[in-house]
Amino acid sequence: MDALVAVGEALAAKDAYTRRHSWRVSAFSEAIGRELGLSGRELCDLRLAGQLHDVGKIGVPDELLIKAGPLDDAEYGRLKQHPVIGEQILRPLLHDHPTVLAVVRWHHERFDGGGFPDALRGEQIPLAARIVAVADSFDAMTSERPYRSPLDLDDVVAELEAGAGSQFDPRCVTAFMTVLRRALELVTVTPPPRVRRRWRTRAPARVRPGGRASPRNLRREARVRFGRNGLALVGARAPPAGLAARGPPFAPAARRAASTPLRTL
Repeated sequence: MDALVAVGEALAAKDAYTRRHSWRVSAFSEAIGRELGLSGRELCDLRLAGQLHDVGKIGVPDELLIKAGPLDDAEYGRLKQHPVIGEQILRPLLHDHPTVLAVVRWHHERFDGGGFPDALRGEQIPLAARIVAVADSFDAMTSERPYRSPLDLDDVVAELEAGAGSQFDPRCVTAFMTVLRRALELVTVTPPPRVRRRWRTRAPARVRPGGRASPRNLRREARVRFGRNGLALVGARAPPAGLAARGPPFAPAARRAASTPLRTL
């Protein structure tokens, strides 16, 4: 584990974004795995795989990782080598964790066989790698990158749904959408009379569905508008139009302009 930490720190020193990205991918992957009913050992391997999936970027030149414009064919070919490099780095350390090594090598494989480095297809791709592929793409599309701004959440949802069955395993996409709906659900609470009909502007409160919010926490943490019915919506904003917490499946989202580059590496 000390050796793995050292490898992770080396990558973070090279590219600070990759450290934050890897931790988010790890958390998203674990959430998808729980939704799919994976065992405790499988979830542990999935967490570790998410943290290490991009470790092969140590072997990619810095100018490619931070390039603001599009990559040419030669540059893209260099970048596509990072899954193989990552597996080679980690194999001596994780030979008894084949799931982690599989994710590191195959998280850019496509469900239709058009991915890299080995052009695996469908069930040939280990489930953990299919899970991380969804989590990795979601975080890449919603993050600020040198070559593009974050995409709107509706557009990201549309991309994932459009890729189900071609780029992504449909079962993993469905599980992630369930997780996303649950995470974006707004909470309603009843405020005490003395603070009704007043505005409080702070960071959004974190209140679990069915949980309680004290007046102090509401005043300190929440952005709250108390109406005549005495209810308060707690949260920074409503869910995107295509992500209603309850209701029909996601509505088609407005597609982004075709000129916007989509890179999920």
